[in-house]
Amino acid sequence: MPFDPQWLEASFPDLRGLILIGRGGQKEVLRGQSVAGEMVVLKLCHLGSDRQRILREIDAVQQLASSLVPRILGYGEADSPVGQII
Repeated sequence: MPFDPQWLEASFPDLRGLILIGRGGQKEVLRGQSVAGEMVVLKLCHLGSDRQRILREIDAVQQLASSLVPRILGYGEADSPVGQII
């Protein structure tokens, strides 16, 4: 399920230098930088994956207050060239 770099740039204009760091059966994880220069991680999951599990994971991470755990800046659903993602 590789995502097209041009689609990524158009869909996430506030992110720069996205590089694939991991791929699973239903998701891809990329790292890059925000326009403010902060390191970011972008996780793209197909909606065919376990949506409730993804939402529980988001909720669990948002409950943690640690400098060792990345903040979640946002999440949502989007149409992509490979189908709908969250």
